[in-house]
Amino acid sequence: MFSAVGSGMTAFAVGIRVFQESGTVTGFSLIMVSLFLPSVLLKPITGVMADRFDRRALMVVGDAGSAGAVFALLAIVRGGNWSVAAAAAVAVGSACAALREPAYKASVTDLLDADDYSRAAGLVQLSSAAQHLLSPVAAGLLLSVASLPVVLAIDLVTFAAAVAAATAVLRVVPPARRE
Repeated sequence: MFSAVGSGMTAFAVGIRVFQESGTVTGFSLIMVSLFLPSVLLKPITGVMADRFDRRALMVVGDAGSAGAVFALLAIVRGGNWSVAAAAAVAVGSACAALREPAYKASVTDLLDADDYSRAAGLVQLSSAAQHLLSPVAAGLLLSVASLPVVLAIDLVTFAAAVAAATAVLRVVPPARRE
């Protein structure tokens, strides 16, 4: 959940920064399209991947790729064609998130008893909603007192926490599949 909120904060903060520098809504819109389009296009494929491959590995690869995109954004902050380069980095991060999210959602069945599925599904949906509802508010508040690199650094910390959590979880056979 924290990683999703961090990613949402990054995308919104980058959009605001592009808007501030360009003075037009076009740059902000380009960032938002770069955030959502790769995810929409790739999730049918990555959903199948989550069913066929190690979900924990997919989550780690997705978070690592998203962190790489944030590092690219940190480099872009120093100069360059802001809106186009930032949109490309946000699109890469979105594609990596499209790899992570289905694996994250499907991993609930690997870790819990069937009795706990409904509560866990509610928490998973909460994390998805938090990304789209809380992230813009948090990013706006942070940008009012700090700079874009601070938001990006927070996002990197959330990726590190997510990767640490995913690698710490042992590969568990669900109770329903045990013999």
